[in-house]
Amino acid sequence: MAAAQRSDDMSKTGSAAWLEDVRDLIAALQGTAVHEVEIRSGDTVVFLRRRPGVVLQARTETAAAAPAPAQDAPPRTAVKAPLNGLYYDRSSPEADPYVQVGDRVEAGQVVGLIEAMKVFNEIHADVAGEVTALLVEPGDMVQSGQNLIALDVTEAGDGGA
Repeated sequence: MAAAQRSDDMSKTGSAAWLEDVRDLIAALQGTAVHEVEIRSGDTVVFLRRRPGVVLQARTETAAAAPAPAQDAPPRTAVKAPLNGLYYDRSSPEADPYVQVGDRVEAGQVVGLIEAMKVFNEIHADVAGEVTALLVEPGDMVQSGQNLIALDVTEAGDGGA
């Protein structure tokens, strides 16, 4: 019953408030026997599923699909999401992105943020390399282990230039 009321409420709010409603619903479902909830509002569908030992995850069908990397040139490696949450490519809306395609990153460098439970967690590159693709969009819900940034880890010449 609460899910139906949430659906009506979400259609009346802006995107930031709507996302907050989804987070509130996730928090409300913690500790309950509910394992799945699907909420429809217009052409937007929110599906929440809990698996034993896994934090609830949100997925929307209206979210733009991330472009797939080229089949003939798979990334050598990728920076992966360390946890579930919302991905951000910069520290604030006014700031420059942490990385862009073509940038060189060093191991340990901050390359993005994931917001989970209202806490921003830094994403660090595991290895040095050149950014060849950004695989998710800012604001996308990502899952632990999901590829976020493709890196070409071929070694740069240290003695030349």
